[in-house]
Amino acid sequence: MRSLDIRQFYSDHWRMICLYALLFVTLLFVVTYRLHTLVPGFTTSEVQTYQSSESLRHILHHPVNAPFLMLGWLVIKAHLSQPLVYFRGLSAGLGMACLALFCGLLYFWHGHRIALLGTLLFGTSGWFLHIARLGTPDILAFGLIALIACSVWLQKTMSAYAVVGLLVLSAALLYVPGMPWLIGLSMIVSWKHVARLLSRQLLAVTIGACAAIVILTPLGLALYQTPNIGKVLLNLPANGWPQLLPTLRHIATVPFHIFIYGQNAPVFALGHVPMLTVFETTMFTFGAYVYLHHVGLYRFRVLASLLIGGSIIIGLGGPATIGLLAPLLFLIIGAGLGYVLNRWFSVFPVNPIAQAIGVGTTTILVMLVLTYNLRAYFVSWPHTNATKENFILSDIGSPNTSDTIKR
Repeated sequence: MRSLDIRQFYSDHWRMICLYALLFVTLLFVVTYRLHTLVPGFTTSEVQTYQSSESLRHILHHPVNAPFLMLGWLVIKAHLSQPLVYFRGLSAGLGMACLALFCGLLYFWHGHRIALLGTLLFGTSGWFLHIARLGTPDILAFGLIALIACSVWLQKTMSAYAVVGLLVLSAALLYVPGMPWLIGLSMIVSWKHVARLLSRQLLAVTIGACAAIVILTPLGLALYQTPNIGKVLLNLPANGWPQLLPTLRHIATVPFHIFIYGQNAPVFALGHVPMLTVFETTMFTFGAYVYLHHVGLYRFRVLASLLIGGSIIIGLGGPATIGLLAPLLFLIIGAGLGYVLNRWFSVFPVNPIAQAIGVGTTTILVMLVLTYNLRAYFVSWPHTNATKENFILSDIGSPNTSDTIKR
């Protein structure tokens, strides 16, 4: 783009550019604020992530969550002091990238206003903050946003880069527990649709497939040597196999944990607070109503299948958490926000004062939810006994770390 075009673009859209800049500066501050000092120490899982990243040989032989472990290996090779803080920084950086893609999806589907409000809700939600500020591979679960964004990009532009990106990203996410099910489910639901698009980019498909094979080669070798890795990737219990009745009970409790009574997970949540607030649950209901009235949309089939499939996968009892569903839930919440505002504008199509009241009221409600979530995470959660009991380890290099692990 020429400099004259850039100046003209900025002149035409400077308000929106400033709003998006303010949004992401705010979210970056929230995601990185007191990243090291908010809680008294680190969790055992963060130390174990560091230990799993120390050796490239270990990563190749035990490649579960390999994309994050490879980044952690680079951090370790940089010989940085306080490496666990940088591991949290890795999660924060990946979390910000997911927020950018999430914002792009909402903009493409619902426009600027919903993109700004929906991204603000998701970026300050409890589960996002807990996962994006923890130095563990749990942030890879949000890679589902990138997968959806890449498929939308392919559908919209037929770009060769989108083809390669989709194949490479799918291969990388196969290293994440639970993702093989979701990727396979997505392929089944959208096979005819994606195959028709891919058939028009045979060269890009060939390049992407070769890259995917290279990426998956370590996984194939590891599965050949240690078949139990397959159970972890399929989110199956480490010991034994899922029992029918307990599994069905776990699946049935997933909606309960989302909307009513949260699961007891002190590392990821405050007490038994549900994943969604009352306002978010209301917007989710409106969003689900919108999608149910547009069942023919390709988007509906993908989101519905991933949401149902993800709930079943979580119930299997493996390492994947309910946070796997968070991006899908907030995409539907964004649709609910759009529905409410569109209904308001249909009642007042030409009255600017009434329209401003509708937008202002919705924005105030979003800000109230934001304030609640931030207070719950930054004020209440760090001071609970359960949180203090889980975040007790010192950073790598301190003698307290090894001593605590031994105890």
